[in-house]
Amino acid sequence: MRIGIALLLLFLPAIIVLHELGHFWAARWLGIELIEFSIGLGSVLKKWHRNGVEYSFHLWPVAAHVRPAIAKRDSLGAKNPKLIQNHPMWHQLLFLAGGAIANISFAYVLLFVRGISGGEGIGAVMWGSVGELGSWAGFLAGRVGAALFGIGGAGAPLPLLAFEQQLAFLSLIFGLINLVPIPPFDGGRIFVILLRKFGNRAKAK
Repeated sequence: MRIGIALLLLFLPAIIVLHELGHFWAARWLGIELIEFSIGLGSVLKKWHRNGVEYSFHLWPVAAHVRPAIAKRDSLGAKNPKLIQNHPMWHQLLFLAGGAIANISFAYVLLFVRGISGGEGIGAVMWGSVGELGSWAGFLAGRVGAALFGIGGAGAPLPLLAFEQQLAFLSLIFGLINLVPIPPFDGGRIFVILLRKFGNRAKAK
């Protein structure tokens, strides 16, 4: 089954919510304190509090947001071990990468289910799905490199994809874009944390 780009983009809000859920689940698993999880933009339709987190649904379901608790260094709660700045660096990095991990995992699951439903063996599907995601990532890298730096070349176009493949491709794109090391993407925040960490080490030497 083929599906147009305009119709496919109707699924983008769900991809965005999944991305933020990845951050949410990572925070819960790591013990990072959150203060807000919201879905949508505009007027608030419903709001409630649970376990210290404010949840809310808004009029236009086209975005989502997860906000961890942060305190100023001189504030009374600055030493709270649950604050993200007081967690180990790898906790902070995993929290920031949680959204992309959720998107990429979702893309893999879609391809895996597609392969299994097509009658392929589990082993072939597992590695075949990884290979397909890798080829798509290479395609994207080639296009970005050609557009921004004039290197790599655009390469051959992707073949026509079935609906579940297109949805997986959209999720993969969103996850990888958020790992680009520039603000305001998650990758930009990851880059800042790593820069501070290794910058401080260099100064100490």
